[in-house]
Amino acid sequence: MEIKKGNYLKDLISYFQKDFARELSGWLEFTRYHFLLIIGAILLLFTLVVYVNPIPPKQAFLATGQMGSSYQLISEQIDQFFSGKGIDLVLVDTAGLHDGLQKLKDQKSPVNAGFVTSGSANQKDFPNLVSMGSIQYSPIWIFYRGKEINTNNPIDYFGDKRISIGLPNTTTQNIFLRLAHDSKYKNKKPSNFYEYSNTEAAEKLLSGDLDAVFIVDGINSPSVQKLIKDKNIHIYDFVIADAYEKQFPFLNKLVIPKGSLNIEQLIPNRDINLIAPTVMLLVERDMHPVMQWSFLLAIKEYGQSRTNFFSKPGYFPRYTDESFELSPIAKRYYDSGIPFLFKYLPLWLASLIDEIWFYVVSLFAVIFPFRKSLSNLREMPSDDFVGNCYQELHELEYAFRNSNKTEELEKIVQKLNILENQISSSWIESSKLGNSYALRNSLARIKNETAKKIEQLNKNKLVHRDGIN
Repeated sequence: MEIKKGNYLKDLISYFQKDFARELSGWLEFTRYHFLLIIGAILLLFTLVVYVNPIPPKQAFLATGQMGSSYQLISEQIDQFFSGKGIDLVLVDTAGLHDGLQKLKDQKSPVNAGFVTSGSANQKDFPNLVSMGSIQYSPIWIFYRGKEINTNNPIDYFGDKRISIGLPNTTTQNIFLRLAHDSKYKNKKPSNFYEYSNTEAAEKLLSGDLDAVFIVDGINSPSVQKLIKDKNIHIYDFVIADAYEKQFPFLNKLVIPKGSLNIEQLIPNRDINLIAPTVMLLVERDMHPVMQWSFLLAIKEYGQSRTNFFSKPGYFPRYTDESFELSPIAKRYYDSGIPFLFKYLPLWLASLIDEIWFYVVSLFAVIFPFRKSLSNLREMPSDDFVGNCYQELHELEYAFRNSNKTEELEKIVQKLNILENQISSSWIESSKLGNSYALRNSLARIKNETAKKIEQLNKNKLVHRDGIN
């Protein structure tokens, strides 16, 4: 047998055109028949997209605190992490953490993240903010000149000295005033209490223009480091640190071990007790998940650094201060860690999958058990059409069986022709083509029988007429 050579490309194009046209017709018919269902599905999908909000904003704004503070150093490290992920983090300098907190609260401000020390704010006053967790200790430092002292109440001791207590409405001054509440300087601000920034206060102490400075900041702060390294400056030892910790729950007792600042020169020459609040990272409650995960991963990376003098690598971030509730994403991080997808996918994609996987799984859980039903939805227009045609054919057959008038039968033939044209010109689902051809065969049979009956009636009329003649 000779095999004819063909134009395979032409055959392929012809097959595609035929198959594609038929498939397109099928889906158009499906769309027409299930129009309301499709509209409902589109609205549901749109609602899901709006709820998940898959597209992250282009920028985040982080309030950094005072120039030269440890918070600014942390912010710069967070910024480096964001840059590595292709996210633009805008660092907003503020007069202090309190100023940053007010910007974070202000709906007109672009700031949507900032730091706050424990004990200086709570959820009641800032309901729109949630916590990412604490990221470090920020000790209360009292640096002073002169001979070393040993006193239980530093506020009373330094109250008649030239001391800087920090700028107004800063964390430093606010905490100083809280500690001063239990001293003889309660509700007082003597003329020898100077209001300088931490950087300026440190310079004035070094130059001899001040006798002491009160600073609340991390040990990595340039101002703190400069004072620690000066041999003429002493660090106040909170000898009753345990009592402060009991009286002020937001404070933690810390210790600078003997020789830990310089083991060769044995600095300090004894253990020094400090008290310290923790520092939280706060964000707006509705911050995009990608941004929240970025901040969490950034502060996790910072927490692994060995520059954290008062904590072991990996100790922070940690949910130690419950004055602000955790964001749902931060809660998941502390409960379950980082989702494994974050190790293999871009941050935005991993976050999106992490947000919608439950909905996707739920969708498949519905689709697979009912995929036969979903397939039937596509076949339903053809089923209904064929069923309606059979019903009409049945009625025409009944009329044909019960009619002996040529005029009535001819009208039945006309209706059969119309029905035949409708069947021939209508789209039928491939799986229902057998039903379609069975319908057309039945129609042809009834049409043929009707024609024969008309022919027989006409013959009878001729016989009757001839008999009369």
